[in-house]
Amino acid sequence: MNRHETSAARTVAPWRRLGWVTDWGRQGSDHQKVTFLESGHSHSYGINNEFDHGALVELGIDYSAYNFTDTSIGAYARGGAVLWGGDRGTSWQVSGGLNFRF
Repeated sequence: MNRHETSAARTVAPWRRLGWVTDWGRQGSDHQKVTFLESGHSHSYGINNEFDHGALVELGIDYSAYNFTDTSIGAYARGGAVLWGGDRGTSWQVSGGLNFRF
């Protein structure tokens, strides 16, 4: 294939991400403060608790629909979970979009 030809081959590739996450306080503080708007009550959570760390597991798929020389256009879909320690539970996330690579 020469430099100016396009490729009709569409590719599908699996995607994964494994990692460690933490939920730190902002601006150097050692706690996070939550205030309830309706009642005005607030509560502070320390950031050195067992539920401030977790494991990230994401899976997805990348689809390339158009390839021209070094440029490709495609789409992606991903989803995953953050498994927090302690009683915090699980946070779910989903994302998707378009890719334009050059």
